[in-house]
Amino acid sequence: MKRDVNNVVEIVKTCRWGYPVVVKTLPFRSDNGVTQPFANLFWLICPQLDKYMSALENEGWIKRFEKMIEQDSDLRKRMKSAHMKTIEMRRDLAERYSLQYFASILGKRGIGGITDYTKLKCLHLHVANYLGGIDNPIGKMALDMVDKKWECKKNMIKCIKKGGI
Repeated sequence: MKRDVNNVVEIVKTCRWGYPVVVKTLPFRSDNGVTQPFANLFWLICPQLDKYMSALENEGWIKRFEKMIEQDSDLRKRMKSAHMKTIEMRRDLAERYSLQYFASILGKRGIGGITDYTKLKCLHLHVANYLGGIDNPIGKMALDMVDKKWECKKNMIKCIKKGGI
């Protein structure tokens, strides 16, 4: 990925080869010795799935999904529910690790720190959220669009070259 993940709590999804696909992260991260709030509860770390989500984004799917959310009240409600569940899980995780300060700063910020639940930051976040166990309809739709194409073949495992987490 473009960033190092230095706040991992657990691996929540692995591929069929046993490599991490999604990790759960603490509500803070450290960059160059500076600790700051971090809104991403789940982080997509599979390089192959990352590539497919980037391709969908480059094809304009963020705007298309936002239009769908805008026009479909049921989808809007389901997305709000996914954001609220993310906030709740992030708050619970913060309490478990005595990090309430970071959770309080993030407050009502949803998936990826979003405050407007009809907007999308990136598809990677929503797929990670869905694979992390949250009923995220956008994450499911994006994942369904790439079907099983993101799964590595036995002799072409991308994580071996990447080095995992």
